Amino acid sequence: MEKKEQDEKMESKEKMLPKKKEKKLIPSEEHPKLQESFVRLQADFDNYRKRMMKEQEEQLNYANENFMRNLLSVLDSMDSFLEKTRENKEGFELIEKQFRNVLKKHGLNEMDVVGKRFSSDIAEAVMTEEVENEKEEGIIVKEIQKGFMFKDKIIRYPKVVVGKKR
Repeated sequence: MEKKEQDEKMESKEKMLPKKKEKKLIPSEEHPKLQESFVRLQADFDNYRKRMMKEQEEQLNYANENFMRNLLSVLDSMDSFLEKTRENKEGFELIEKQFRNVLKKHGLNEMDVVGKRFSSDIAEAVMTEEVENEKEEGIIVKEIQKGFMFKDKIIRYPKVVVGKKR
């Protein structure tokens, strides 16, 4: 009997306590703002992740850009030496060719702009030269200093002479 009395006491105590509210899962149709907020947050995070991946890829691709810029003066000196020196030119030309091949393998390419229409997006005009043919007006007729691209980015614009009608 004691057990029965204890059970009755427990039931009476439980009735006196405030009832716990049962948490109901509210369907998303009842809270469209929460659903919309969740979708936005998810999209923002996805965009952030994509942006970070792209930035990391760019950093890796262009990590050697400053190194390549510094090597351009060495290339200029080689070109100048080859133009002025007639003796022992063959051995030096071989070294220069090997050096250029290594640079090309790592993404450095010379820009070929002579004969193309001048645009400040691809070259820096330092002079103009009178031309007889109208078709040559606005065309790059000479290259004073070579331009270079590292991968798909111009790291030194070529200095050029642009044709101008008389």
